[in-house]
Amino acid sequence: MSRIKQSATIFLCLASLAGQARALNLTPLEVVTTVEGPPQHRYYFQDADKRLGFRIDPKTTVNGSADAATFRFTDSEPASARLLKSPAPPNVPFTGDGPKTYEALARTLLLSGVSKVQLIESKPDAITINGWTSLQFVFTYEWVGYSYTRTVTFLNFNATEQFVWDVNSRTENYERVYARSYRILNSIFELPLTHETGPS
Repeated sequence: MSRIKQSATIFLCLASLAGQARALNLTPLEVVTTVEGPPQHRYYFQDADKRLGFRIDPKTTVNGSADAATFRFTDSEPASARLLKSPAPPNVPFTGDGPKTYEALARTLLLSGVSKVQLIESKPDAITINGWTSLQFVFTYEWVGYSYTRTVTFLNFNATEQFVWDVNSRTENYERVYARSYRILNSIFELPLTHETGPS
């Protein structure tokens, strides 16, 4: 087993321990806001006793579970973004030997059966919203005759939680899809707890 694969395996095992401290539930829930105008439907994630709201446009859908939320861009199929709990704890550094482990973990998120996989770029702190630190990997590959670009970004949400922002689309649509996915992350805000809630 290579050193990179060994490191990835070790940190996948550590994830089960780190996960016990994680509070953010990635099941998309819905809230109805009635402030300053007609009722509006907002989505949010439950973070212990807080609600983290986010905004999506009418051509984006969202669904998920406690460990992962998937956003699909219906006008750019097949294209999606996923927010999922990281297989590595946040104390694995983004410097030194850490990027080798993260690259190996990022590769495990690629679809099985893809070909001509290339790592195009790795970017430290590609996403710094809300003071998050991050490490991003950009891959290209071919699948069922089409060229795809996939960006896997590890985000340190706080001292105990790390998430992955995984954006995937055909290469010709990638810049537009990535920009839309970034807007979702950038829209995250804390919702007051006084709003009426409804089914998601």
